[in-house]
Amino acid sequence: PYEAPQGWTTIDPVDTDGVRTALDGYDRPIDDVRQAYEDEVRYLSHIYEQIFDELSETMDMIVTLSDHGEAFGEWGVYQHLVGLQTELCHVPIVVSGDAATRVKETENPVSLIDVFQTVLDFASVNRPSGTRGVSLFDDTPTDPRLTQYHGLVSRSRERMEREGISTDLIDSLDQCLSDVVTRDGYQFQTPDSDGFRIEGAPGEDGESVLTSLKESFVEVKSTDVSEDVSNTVEQHLRDLGYA
Repeated sequence: PYEAPQGWTTIDPVDTDGVRTALDGYDRPIDDVRQAYEDEVRYLSHIYEQIFDELSETMDMIVTLSDHGEAFGEWGVYQHLVGLQTELCHVPIVVSGDAATRVKETENPVSLIDVFQTVLDFASVNRPSGTRGVSLFDDTPTDPRLTQYHGLVSRSRERMEREGISTDLIDSLDQCLSDVVTRDGYQFQTPDSDGFRIEGAPGEDGESVLTSLKESFVEVKSTDVSEDVSNTVEQHLRDLGYA
């Protein structure tokens, strides 16, 4: 739930039943929901400030970034269960420490693949062959960046099935989607559209850019990974609405 601790709340907490809310929205005014979320963000930012101070004592490079954004009804989407809407993919990144003075400013999109190369560069480690991205110390990203959604995690799908959500709806959400990002805009696929939806003025056709990006990929063999977790972790996932 969006439930900041006492002293940080400016509005009553909002219950965020992960799956149901993501599909159906909230029973509270969306401005209330957004405010409750921002209360939570302010609290977690306060906690992170303390963590950051400790890291700064021993770390020469600290990269702060978000794993995803949050949707509040834009494009008919809530939370971050499904999709690649701009609100979910456009997130902050801050490089701090000794490394900060070496980062080149850019208005072009930056991706995790660039963070990876930048950390390697700072550690004087040669980039592995076949990897993409550029170091933010020496280069300015110019190519479009790709984000992808690989379908529902198994726990979300299982929860939907338990709650009686139709198989057709589940299957429509459980598909791979792509998002092409340039400095001028986003072009993202959604479960209910055949082509790309556009935000901004990307200036290039999403389908052709996606095809070009995929041609540069290096085939990587996937490895089966067990999703078994302890009962404690399972309960935490349920409390967060992920299971």
